[in-house]
Amino acid sequence: MIIRIIAALVGLAIVVPALVWGGEIGFKGLIFVVCILATDEFLRMVLPENKPVWPMVHLIYALAILAWMIFPEHALYVLCVSQIIMLLGSVVLFNDNHVGLRNAASINMGFLYIPFLLSQLVALRLSENGLTLIFFCLILTWAADSGAYFAGRAFGKHKLAPRVSPNKTWEGAIGGFLTAMVCALFINNTYLNIDFVHLIVLVVLLDIVSILGDLFESMLKRAVNVKDSGWIMPGHGGIL
Repeated sequence: MIIRIIAALVGLAIVVPALVWGGEIGFKGLIFVVCILATDEFLRMVLPENKPVWPMVHLIYALAILAWMIFPEHALYVLCVSQIIMLLGSVVLFNDNHVGLRNAASINMGFLYIPFLLSQLVALRLSENGLTLIFFCLILTWAADSGAYFAGRAFGKHKLAPRVSPNKTWEGAIGGFLTAMVCALFINNTYLNIDFVHLIVLVVLLDIVSILGDLFESMLKRAVNVKDSGWIMPGHGGIL
């Protein structure tokens, strides 16, 4: 637990300055670095026997992410072109058809899973009240995760998804939602002005997406038989 807290504080010490004082360039730089680190962890998990292709995939990922950052209004074109390039590259890079098909699916899924989703934070940051909304999403996600952890340890009895993550419980999920709701009410009353019904809907959606994202990563790690996706964030299972 101590290692987990220290790693989180170090992460905050990096993320918060980039958010508050980094401006558009600083935030885009942060997202770019996170994308590269996360995709590296992803490739190490899904393509462990194909190390020679990592640099090529990394290059395509990096160029696509840069294009997104520079031309956010053309995100759909960047997505389509990058997917086509990676599909064509899979035909060339992998000799075995079955391996090529599986790896092509993994590489393209990784692109949608990491750079595409993280790029939406850039769009959010550039919107009205973008900085506040970014903190709103991050704080609610962290609050739900922490609330679920402690509520699950104290009251957890009914398994949420035992096949994927045997430690998660419905009691923990409820505790996480309540914790996120309290934080949302405070942030909304202090910095935002979202009406109550929309606020509840937003918190419910964020909480569901947070849980599903956590379960998906657990499923991914179990599918490739690894305990942690990486080592950069000790106690948190990597940057991913």
